[in-house]
Amino acid sequence: MENICLDPTDAGEMREKDLVFFTHLTNEVMHLLPSLPEKCTAYTTQEIYKLLQKLNRYCELGTELPKNLKILPYDYPLNLENLRVTAKASDDGWFGACVLLLEDENERIGYAKRFVAHGLHKKRIRKWKQFFRDQALSELILGKDLVGENDPLLPDFKKIARELENLEEGATVSTNFSLYDPESLAKLNDLCQKTKHRLLLTGLQADIAKSFFPFDDFETGTDSDVMIADLRRTFDVVCETQSQSEIDDLIRIIVPEKISYR
Repeated sequence: MENICLDPTDAGEMREKDLVFFTHLTNEVMHLLPSLPEKCTAYTTQEIYKLLQKLNRYCELGTELPKNLKILPYDYPLNLENLRVTAKASDDGWFGACVLLLEDENERIGYAKRFVAHGLHKKRIRKWKQFFRDQALSELILGKDLVGENDPLLPDFKKIARELENLEEGATVSTNFSLYDPESLAKLNDLCQKTKHRLLLTGLQADIAKSFFPFDDFETGTDSDVMIADLRRTFDVVCETQSQSEIDDLIRIIVPEKISYR
């Protein structure tokens, strides 16, 4: 499998590669797409591809998506040269993110760059973890930044809900949640409406959110409308770290012959 590149962070990683896979949308991916080598074929999920199209439209990036960027469907194995690839939706809170099963005549590799393990239990195994377990993997590749001291940056909606409940009814809340996470924008908007608060998005956020959720109502505002500082964190570089015990639990469930970090 030397001809593939998984979630590159530098243009040099894609050189001399036939296949490139983007399993998450990050700032790095946005910067790498224009330099995608013409000789290779890149794949990402339909949700990420759709979001890239909308970002290109509303952010006026002025560049078309590369013609050699293709859609990798969930749950449907694709035969690519000497490689068979199956994508599964991950449970890491990233819009459109996936994990991959990579198979050739010699190896069967599971690849999960990032995921959320909190609350993992053998009776509540996420579908992709159960799928990996059933494949008898020769190797499981995990993201090297999964275990660390970094603060998790995924939106904590339980905490946000508590804060909204403590606000005076009708208070105004603004947010700069990531444009890469329209589902969280819609979820926060719905939460504010249920607690009788007004959520103000930037104009660009509102355009992106409305394009995915056309039947929802979104308001716009300015930075001067900020009410809750904790809601103003950005989530462009989301990294949910795990404890070593959570990683160990995952490995015990999947039981790969080999484990590595990349």
